[in-house]
Amino acid sequence: ITLTNPNTSNLTKVAFTDTYPANMKNTASASPTNTCGGTLTAVNNGTSLALSGGTIPAQGSCEITVNVTSAAAGTYVNSTGTISVQGGSIAAASASLTVKNPPQIVLTKSVTPSSAKPGEEVTYTIHYRNLGGFEAMNLVITDTVPPNTTYVAGSLRIGNAASTYVTATALTDAADADAGYFSGTSAIFIIYSVDPDDLVADSGTDEGKVYFKVRVN
Repeated sequence: ITLTNPNTSNLTKVAFTDTYPANMKNTASASPTNTCGGTLTAVNNGTSLALSGGTIPAQGSCEITVNVTSAAAGTYVNSTGTISVQGGSIAAASASLTVKNPPQIVLTKSVTPSSAKPGEEVTYTIHYRNLGGFEAMNLVITDTVPPNTTYVAGSLRIGNAASTYVTATALTDAADADAGYFSGTSAIFIIYSVDPDDLVADSGTDEGKVYFKVRVN
């Protein structure tokens, strides 16, 4: 909160109470700072901050900071309330804080065909999607081939959410610069960036698919 005084004399006895909107509070380590003097109250995990007896210097400004948080995503409009000064008052000021959900990766796995005879191949598809509000970095998907099956060499692929095995990009089995490799009994995929949820299913850079094949023993 920055308080500015355009006048040629100090504004004294500055006081206000900033009560936060629901679901917003000071962090467990609020660490308030104050260059306005007076007494600043901003307790850890509290739901407000208050200043009393402050001074805003002539033709200058002072600043109050505090760490806040919220466990619920949303947009929070916070107002200082009316700020009183000696001989009058200053209109309230407000600002908006947008809180987004952290990355939230959801995986859906399917197999085609759903039944097979010994010697036949089946394709596993893993659909990944970020339902969070922030980019997910370095997503690693590890899938061990099922018992009584053998991995089909060279069958790793990666594609967007609308892809099929045929249209997806082939990957090598080696641990090289591409997005996948096979090690031991596991198919391993590394997706370096998954964008935040775009709220549209089966499209965009917030989701995609990876594939591999096995042969039934």
